[in-house]
Amino acid sequence: MSSRSGKILVVDDDPIVREVVSESLEAEGLSVICAPDGQEGLRLARQEKPDLVLLDVRMPRMDGLELCRQLRRGFLTSTIPIIMLTSLNGTADKVEGMRMGADDYVTKPFDPQELIARVSTHLHRTERDIQTSPLTRLPGNLAVERAIRDRLSAGGLFAVCYFDLDHFKPYNSRYGFVAGDLVIQMLSDLIVGAVLEHGNDDDFVGHEGGDDFVVVTTPDKAEAVCKTVIATFDEMIPQHYNDQDRTQGFSLGRDRQGVEVSFPLMSVSGAVVTNHRRTLMHPRQVAEIAAEVLSYVKTVEGSNYLFDRRGDNAEGPPQEV
Repeated sequence: MSSRSGKILVVDDDPIVREVVSESLEAEGLSVICAPDGQEGLRLARQEKPDLVLLDVRMPRMDGLELCRQLRRGFLTSTIPIIMLTSLNGTADKVEGMRMGADDYVTKPFDPQELIARVSTHLHRTERDIQTSPLTRLPGNLAVERAIRDRLSAGGLFAVCYFDLDHFKPYNSRYGFVAGDLVIQMLSDLIVGAVLEHGNDDDFVGHEGGDDFVVVTTPDKAEAVCKTVIATFDEMIPQHYNDQDRTQGFSLGRDRQGVEVSFPLMSVSGAVVTNHRRTLMHPRQVAEIAAEVLSYVKTVEGSNYLFDRRGDNAEGPPQEV
């Protein structure tokens, strides 16, 4: 049996290949979903968020090379390991596949044991290196830093949106960690939905842990993303409280001194840092500016977001919410 479970997406127009691969991987305890062409493979990759994709190069509607390129562009699929299935004489396909972002290849006809070994290796490597959040399945701290570094290196305009919950700890204390995890998952889903609706194809969404999320986009998209996140969160969060707390608009808890106090229903704060008016040089600099902006936003009641519109030499607090 495999040392870990995982969901594998197999994209191949040959039903015999799909059957052989599925049987081999399922015998190792892995879950397998299949697609007969690249377009269906892209849809399933976005919907199912597999742990690894096995794809053929030559397919109708969308070939494996284009599918690989599309997967690497999408923030939901950019970190998924990709193994290409190629023919014996497919050297050019192997080279092009690697250039498009494939992690490995297996030559047809393949030995099922070799295929299993390669799949297992990449699953373990992803678990170790990508550090995806086990709760939200979004990329973690290292991937967030890498995404920001890539934008800094590219030299174009970009915006980094940081989201953080208000009054989350009192909620966790009152309702428990299971309920708190459901709120985190809800926030993750609505941030992803907002970026899919309003963002760019190559935007990035990461989860740094706890209730901290990061979106890397462009300045022209950031405001619509923030507005959607806040509006949807405010609409959905009352459902996570009991009838009494929802009706009265607050919950009771204890502060650090043990005194019973009332806490407002949770809200979400957002901070947007861009290089539109200031020079940004390092991911840590971006994070420090965001922390300052978030601290300011949290002084305002309810869900809010704020762009840092100060220039390189500007002083004082960020622009009013």
